[in-house]
Amino acid sequence: MTFPRISFKGSLIACLFTMPGLAHAQAYYYPNGSTVADFTVTDVEGTAHTLSEYTAQGKYVMLDFFTLWCEPCQETAPYWAELYQTYGCNSADLICLSLDFEANSAAEVQAYSATYCGSWAHPPVVTNAAALAAVFGVGNAPNYCLIGPDNVMINNFIWPVASMAELAAALPGGGIVDPQACGVGMAEQGAPVMATHPNPTHGILQLGRTDVVRVALHDASGRQCAAMPVLAGRLDLQGIGPGLYLLHQFNERGVSVGSSRVVVE
Repeated sequence: MTFPRISFKGSLIACLFTMPGLAHAQAYYYPNGSTVADFTVTDVEGTAHTLSEYTAQGKYVMLDFFTLWCEPCQETAPYWAELYQTYGCNSADLICLSLDFEANSAAEVQAYSATYCGSWAHPPVVTNAAALAAVFGVGNAPNYCLIGPDNVMINNFIWPVASMAELAAALPGGGIVDPQACGVGMAEQGAPVMATHPNPTHGILQLGRTDVVRVALHDASGRQCAAMPVLAGRLDLQGIGPGLYLLHQFNERGVSVGSSRVVVE
């Protein structure tokens, strides 16, 4: 699957999404210091996320309002994913949620993450979030914003974003929010992240190293759904249902040598 760079889809969307250089002129319904109303959204994996449940635990919540076809969204996606992984993959003091303005399918937003988030763990994605964007008064994409544990908007427009450090700079320091080990559903610790191509794939996958003889295939919930042989660095995923998978790769001695996130279309 490929994504166009920037192509405005009609005058309504062209008005809704301004270029980042003009975004400072936009009005937001939650100015810094205002209280954000509670909301619940459900990501493409079926997990519900409620603002008040996170903030009641003393967590900070950072949101990324984005679209698939927005070039600045695509360019900053790896920094967003790096932040998510660096600060604990939603298992510590920072919660990261990606909010897609449009009604794209789960496969489309997963393919977007696989294409633009790099080798980092991918934040959960909520599609069809236009209603919430309207509540926030978001007028540009991407729009990164940070909400504190008291439900108060700390920063309603984090920009520019040319590295993860610029997203992290919005977080409180002094040990309040520190980097943490990444606790994701699909266990990825202890082995390097390996490149694969093509990704997304329709079935035949070329692994990044030639000493892999077997992979364990896990679905997005962490359940192992297959163990498959690898021949000459090639893996045949034909017959596997569409979705996001983690491949744990093993050499002939049974030693794990890496892992890869793969989208099957």
